[in-house]
Amino acid sequence: MRAATARRVSALPSLDDIVADPGVAESLSDAEVATLLVRALAVQGALQARVLRRAVLDAAALRGRERMLTTTQVAERLERSVSWVEKNLDALPPRRSLAGSPGWREADIDEWIRNAARY
Repeated sequence: MRAATARRVSALPSLDDIVADPGVAESLSDAEVATLLVRALAVQGALQARVLRRAVLDAAALRGRERMLTTTQVAERLERSVSWVEKNLDALPPRRSLAGSPGWREADIDEWIRNAARY
């Protein structure tokens, strides 16, 4: 009985097989679908944990060395309006996204100010 179970589980298509040919899922039993869903969720959880761990480490590193500025803070620093900042994004240093919140590295804005054309 155990050998039959092991043989049956090993006969399951891989998640890669299903990605390559989604029609494979139609031929699976409910139990096989449940088994593959558990595997897919385990993979998803591991990948999400890795992404979140990296984001936390990056945020901690930025807090230690760099400050992120919001659009309002950049506008105040440049002595411009928020709408000016929003309309001139192409002229400013690139925004970075930290945990889904876009902002500017303070060092990038400081360098941009130092190198801005003088009138």
